[in-house]
Amino acid sequence: MTDARASFPPLLASATDARHFAEEALGEWHLDGVRDEVRLLVSELVINAVLHAGTPVDVTLSSEGGRLRVEVSDGSTTQPVVRQPNPTSPTGRGLQILANLSDDWGVEVRDHGEHEGKTVWFELLVPSASPPGATSAHAGSDGAGRRRVDGSGARRLRAVGGSASRPTRASSALDDRAEDAEEPGR
Repeated sequence: MTDARASFPPLLASATDARHFAEEALGEWHLDGVRDEVRLLVSELVINAVLHAGTPVDVTLSSEGGRLRVEVSDGSTTQPVVRQPNPTSPTGRGLQILANLSDDWGVEVRDHGEHEGKTVWFELLVPSASPPGATSAHAGSDGAGRRRVDGSGARRLRAVGGSASRPTRASSALDDRAEDAEEPGR
């Protein structure tokens, strides 16, 4: 198993730092095929932890057996809630994004001892190494490059593979959101 861990202060700018930390680990492990999803989901979870828990945040990435697991831990035992925000609301969609982009996700609460808090985690199937520009099916896909697995037993489809299926608009929105968080009064 390969893993990487880092801790961040309870500041909105920590989302950017955590995103860079995750990108560096993925680059070292040659897991560029999930970079966009990890960038977005790490930022969403770190921002949620900072806003709702207000405690330091730990980010752990581990890769083993074709799966990447990312954990974001904070000091609050309050579980996150998937919301149905008003269509014009600028917030409230983080867990919906998490559910749609990850292959599995969940929450583990530690409500005893000196290390109280929770860990929100997600897993992604890691595409096998392919030449640049090639797309290939991998474990967990339906052969057309769509994933069909989540931890609840429900079936859902999600595009994977070449750059045409990447959430580039979401990544752009993520960058804008992180920049807004870093520049108070903007």
